[in-house]
Amino acid sequence: MLVTLDLKALYPQMGRLLETTRLKTLIVGNVAEMTPAPETVRAHMSKNGEIVTIPKDRKHVTFEELLNNDGKYAEHPIADLRESVAVLQYTGGTTGLPKGAMLTHANLSSATAQYVETTHTQPPLLDEGRERILAVLPPFHIYALLLGIRIGAEIILHTRFDAAAVVKDICEKKVTVFPGVPTMYVAIINHPGVENLDLSSIKWCASGGGPSPSGGAEALSGHLRLSAGRRLGHDRNVADRYLHTTGRRSEAGLVRDSNSWHYHQVC
Repeated sequence: MLVTLDLKALYPQMGRLLETTRLKTLIVGNVAEMTPAPETVRAHMSKNGEIVTIPKDRKHVTFEELLNNDGKYAEHPIADLRESVAVLQYTGGTTGLPKGAMLTHANLSSATAQYVETTHTQPPLLDEGRERILAVLPPFHIYALLLGIRIGAEIILHTRFDAAAVVKDICEKKVTVFPGVPTMYVAIINHPGVENLDLSSIKWCASGGGPSPSGGAEALSGHLRLSAGRRLGHDRNVADRYLHTTGRRSEAGLVRDSNSWHYHQVC
């Protein structure tokens, strides 16, 4: 099974794999439906020949059809969680061509367990199945992939970072979780008029990929308008914390970034 999009630059290559590999099914997403203005985008892309018509047969399933189900599923036993590949997660190609990382079931489950550990507070801060995550980071990055899926959150996707769009969605859609990088937080803190906006729906936010600027946590805390008795904490030691709280060593091999700060709004 492979997930792809109806882009002319992408689908034909994936379609050929149905005939030349052991691939059985293609799940094809409609790229226009994933934008704020589907009809406009679809018309523009069709006019420019950027999208293709997908065959209607048993080898193709649209993303809409995939979601339109009764929620029932069949369990399939897995012999060795550390050897069985769950997903080929393609890298962003920052240092060359994208590479298909072979992530096993053990890798994904232990990595998500470590990430979720960073959100644990007493009383519990995040409510599984009820949170809203604003996803600006690309989903092919493991940092953006893990938390939302693990806690069953509603994921609000942005195709790129725009400070005005981010603060607008946080306010209007009552976003509760925001994973970002330091430059994003700097842009939010310095966004004109941000001091007049209500960002208090945010419960938890994390920053990684680089050092946080001096005073960043305090400035962010002020803009989130934390009530008395609430504060922003930080956790630099995600992997060590996981070991300490669970007594188990991770199969995922998560590398701790000493410059990564994970902010938590706690009582």
